[in-house]
Amino acid sequence: MALTKVTYSMIKGQYLNVLDYGAYNDGTNATATTTAIQAAINAAAGRPVYFPAGTYAVNSTLTYTPAAYDGAFGPALKILGDGPLKTYFDNQVNSGPMINMTTASTSLLFRGALGAVLDGFTIKRTLSTTGGVGIKMTAAFNPTIQNAHIIGMSSHGIEIPCVLGDNDGS
Repeated sequence: MALTKVTYSMIKGQYLNVLDYGAYNDGTNATATTTAIQAAINAAAGRPVYFPAGTYAVNSTLTYTPAAYDGAFGPALKILGDGPLKTYFDNQVNSGPMINMTTASTSLLFRGALGAVLDGFTIKRTLSTTGGVGIKMTAAFNPTIQNAHIIGMSSHGIEIPCVLGDNDGS
C-alpha cells in the first residue's frame, strides 16, 4: 500500500481558500484581490490560507498580527501555494513589505507568533518602486519558509528586524 503525502489542499475545512473570498488568480484586479486576501488572512486567525495556482496581484501590504496569545505566543500566519512555479504573487506594493507579520510585543512584554509557515509560492515584482520587500516578520518563533522564490525586490526579499521586545531578531 503506497502512502500519500497529505497536503493542506487535501484536508478540506482545515484551510481557507482565497478564491472563496473573491481573490483573482489571473493577475488582474489588484485592489479586489488584495482586499480578498486580507479578508482570508483575517478570517483564518492562524489557520492555513491556501492559494491555488495562478498570479495574485497585491497592491498594498498584507498584514497579520495574532488576535490572541496563550502566554507569550499566538498563532502565526500560514500561507500555502501550489509551488513556486505555479503560485505567484505580483508585488505591486509601492513601499514596504508585501507580507508584514507583526505581534503585540513591547519592551516590557514579549509576544511572539508561533509556527509561521510560508510555503509553495513565488513573490515577484513587476513595478519599479523603492523600498520593495517581499516578507517582513517580527517576533516570529519557529517560522518555516520553504519552496519560496522571491525575486526583483528593490530592498529585501525577507526582512527580520530587531525591535522592542524582540531582541533576538526573531
